[in-house]
Amino acid sequence: MKVILVIQFLLITTFGGQLLSQQTTNIPHTEQEWFTLGKINQKANLLEDAIKCYTEVLARNPSNAKAYFNRGTAYESLGKFRNAIADFKAEVNINTNDAEAFEKLGDLSDEIGQTGESLTYYSNAIRIQPTENSLLNRSIGYLKIGYYKEALMDLNQVLSNNPNNHAAYATKGTIYFELDQTNDAFKMYKKALTLKPDNPYYISNLGKLYYKTGSPEHAITFLERAIDIIPDDAFYLEEAFCYLKTGDTEKAHNNAAKALFNNPQDHEIRYLTGLIFLEEKKLDEAVEFFTLAINANSTIPEYYLKRADARYKNGEYAGAAADAKIAESFDKLNLEEEVNDLLSLVNQKSAKHIHSNRNQMTAISTTTEENESFDENDFD
Repeated sequence: MKVILVIQFLLITTFGGQLLSQQTTNIPHTEQEWFTLGKINQKANLLEDAIKCYTEVLARNPSNAKAYFNRGTAYESLGKFRNAIADFKAEVNINTNDAEAFEKLGDLSDEIGQTGESLTYYSNAIRIQPTENSLLNRSIGYLKIGYYKEALMDLNQVLSNNPNNHAAYATKGTIYFELDQTNDAFKMYKKALTLKPDNPYYISNLGKLYYKTGSPEHAITFLERAIDIIPDDAFYLEEAFCYLKTGDTEKAHNNAAKALFNNPQDHEIRYLTGLIFLEEKKLDEAVEFFTLAINANSTIPEYYLKRADARYKNGEYAGAAADAKIAESFDKLNLEEEVNDLLSLVNQKSAKHIHSNRNQMTAISTTTEENESFDENDFD
């Protein structure tokens, strides 16, 4: 069917390396005409115009599943994820067996931090049509919430169908990393890197694993390779931790500064900078950056514990005790021993401080009484 285009609508196509513009004189009227025009706009990357066309389609037929799907993909391309989610939800309510739409819902839900919802959508997609992507993405969702057994089952299914899926090996490596099964983690990361030798993220994963196993020098070698491929702020941050571990605070500072320049609000970079200052015994600066980290993310107990450590070393015993108590209130990590040790030190220091103050007050009181008696004798 010949397409009737919007009045004065510019149809932009590529032909022989040149852009062509075509003005037209008729307005679309039917659902199909608006839908076709929406596809043309979308193909030309005129996404806002495409959205308007699909909206016209849905005004004429609210049950047009394809219009919801296409408008959802246009919203997704524009970064309007919640609008896209709403459209894909409408689409699967009409077409309940659309595995692709469910997979997109999983991707978008994960993008906005709704991991539980994303797992449900991936599961629906897998129920209809299990693909490598949907299984891999669900495994990553399981990894995020600590469901390692379920994640490994999905990954094993991926690898049984495609033994060369490098992402599946890398994800298995991360699961073993989290489980402290370092030998298995090394095997999986190296297998992923064999299949994709220039992937900087797989290279950095090996670096992090070397750091975890007490070899920061080896870790730096791998992280340098990753940075040479992509100067990612995360790699600079990881390498800074390694330099800090080796005692090279100057290089740690340099890397942290590079990462901080691009991400001044990043709580991990602020925390790392605090650690560097703590290592250098620059306690006021350490407290400042730990505070900045807490202001950016108040849900991480280590931040409070490290600020407590810095405050304690700086003689701020009340502040140290308060931070240690906050750290103790978190259930995410077993920090009880560290917190109790710190509180014990704080209490001992506080007791000595109070005792010292009392002795000083007693001395002052005695001196005052003596001075008063001397004054009385003088008057005699």
